[in-house]
Amino acid sequence: MFIIYAGRRINFSLVKEYKATEKTTNDKTYYTIDFKFLDDKIEQFHFFEDKEKRDEYLKKLDENVRI
Repeated sequence: MFIIYAGRRINFSLVKEYKATEKTTNDKTYYTIDFKFLDDKIEQFHFFEDKEKRDEYLKKLDENVRI
């Protein structure tokens, strides 16, 4: 299975785990999804200040990756 993000195709069979993360600075919170690959490399997908879009993307991932 492949996932598409920002015009990139990523082979999801190479992803070990993914999780939602948040980073808060002075007055803003930024939302990301951390993807940990089989080689332990971590890559962040940025959704910036849009928590709803991040959560919607996570929901779609969860629905499509069920074993």
